[in-house]
Order: sequence, then structure tokens, then C-alpha cells
Amino acid sequence: MSKKKRPRKITTSNSSYNNEVVKTVIILFSVLAVLGITYVIAGLMTGEIKFGSPKEKEETPAEIQYEEIIMGEIFNQPGDEYYVLLFDFTSNYASSYITYKDVFEGNTENPKVYLVDMEKGFNKGFLADEGEEYEQNPDNFEQLKVKSPSLLKISNHKVTERYEGKEAIEAFFSEDSE
Repeated sequence: MSKKKRPRKITTSNSSYNNEVVKTVIILFSVLAVLGITYVIAGLMTGEIKFGSPKEKEETPAEIQYEEIIMGEIFNQPGDEYYVLLFDFTSNYASSYITYKDVFEGNTENPKVYLVDMEKGFNKGFLADEGEEYEQNPDNFEQLKVKSPSLLKISNHKVTERYEGKEAIEAFFSEDSE
């Protein structure tokens, strides 16, 4: 018996190409897994993702406050006479100013006092620069410039009295409480 030699078939498989594809797919899935795990951990930490039964949200009704106003609205408040107390709500004296206001309004004969936070961006444009001349009794907000803190008395949509500085405001409220 003679064996016939068969010619060997030479198959050219690109095994290195297949290895590269496999490695690329593995790396891609690994990166996606790491990103997914990072997202889940961050979501759990921030509360974006929650496990368990959803808790009912306690809805609080929207409450409109009429105490704080913006500078552009100080001449548009109801009533013929009222005060506007302008100061930085984050200052060390903020609680004192609010206490003065509350005591002042406790007397029902006194007019209402509105508050303006001078640190808010849309109110800062009304702050007078050091040494700047400005209208003392303006009747519109284009003419209005103030120093912080200030107390303005508005009568018939015009500034009729002005108290500038912490000491002047304290003196005004001290005189009223006597």
C-alpha cells in the first residue's frame, strides 16, 4: 500500500488580525463597564438613582412673599406711604435690620417696610459709587442711587426721606420705638 501524498493545503488565516479584533472588543467592553459602574456609583451618591419603593414627595404649596422686593419695583408698591430697607442680607447686621423692621411693623400705625437685598445682581446697579453725586429725592428708578445700608421713605411714589448708614438707620428705629 502506498500512500499517496496529498498536497497540503496551506490556509492563510490571519490569526493576528483576529487576535487584534478580540483585544479591541475586550478593551471596549471593559471601558464601557467601568463607565457604567462609575455612573451607577455617582447616581447612588447624588440620589439620582434610588433603590427600593419610591417615597411620596411631600409637596409644599408655593408661597409668595411680599417682604422682599427688587430696586426697580420700589415705587410700585401698594399704599401711599411705606419704607424700603436696603442692605446686604448676608451682612453681620442683617438680623438686626430684620428685627428693627419687625418691631416697627408691630405698631399697626406704622407703614409697611419692604426689604431689598443689595447683593443681588439686579440691585447692584443702583449702588452709588464712593463720592458719587446722586438725586436725594428721586421719583423714578432711573434717577435712583443708594448707599448700602439705607432706609428710604416712599410717599406718593417719591423718596421723601433717606437714612444712609447703619447708625442713621438704628437712630431712626430707636426714635420710633420711644
